[in-house]
Amino acid sequence: STLTATQGKCKLIGNVKGKKNWFYKLGERARSGENDYRYFKITAYDAVKEGILKLEEVEQAKRDLPENVFNELYLAEPADDKTNPFGIDNIRRCYRPVSRGTVVAWGIDLAKYSDYTVIVGLDANNQCAYVDRFQADWGITQDRIIRLIGNTPAFIDSTGVGDPIVEQIQRVCQRVKGFKFTSQSKQQLIEGLVLSVQQNSVFFPEEPIGSEMENFEFEYTRTGVRYTAPSGLHDDCVMALALAVDCKSHNRPGTFYFA
Repeated sequence: STLTATQGKCKLIGNVKGKKNWFYKLGERARSGENDYRYFKITAYDAVKEGILKLEEVEQAKRDLPENVFNELYLAEPADDKTNPFGIDNIRRCYRPVSRGTVVAWGIDLAKYSDYTVIVGLDANNQCAYVDRFQADWGITQDRIIRLIGNTPAFIDSTGVGDPIVEQIQRVCQRVKGFKFTSQSKQQLIEGLVLSVQQNSVFFPEEPIGSEMENFEFEYTRTGVRYTAPSGLHDDCVMALALAVDCKSHNRPGTFYFA
């Protein structure tokens, strides 16, 4: 209430302990660049570099402690609580910088203000060759997509208000398919991405895609498996990448897919 009344600034400092806590989730919002937050991580090796800790002490702790405990206490990396469908290690094996290759398939998750529109393009080697994450009104978003994708195959989120946007884009871009998210279609889409990640057959940058994927969760419900981002975080990059992977799998060389 004091910060609300004074409009003051605040610096929050803490240790990492899993992902099921408010501090971690707030930190991830800061890492994603939300609002005017800033994110910083200081590890034991940073302290060694500054002469605060001795390297021998850190290395001794690494030998003595379980890996997940050492990573949390000394490297500020939260332990995998086994609710991530991809697997943290699998995700990190897929990290690659954005390539300079030609985009052969697009995946686009639409949003306006509360979430982000994310555009992901994959090259022939299943490596991200284009990534954009932004917020804009529908007119700007539509024009940007049309100029970008041309006649390249693209799967675009057509759920809810996205439906008329996709229809407008399809009048210009002939190889666009609208994808409506339901609990079943989202599950199938994510499971396709899970398989690609576990097989190390798709590649993406750590930011912003990787951080979203590391935070992504699943839970078992009465109606099946539910995939989602934790409360307060986003999954737009995950969904755009999943759409791009699905688009590429349905548009192999010499084929034309539209539904």
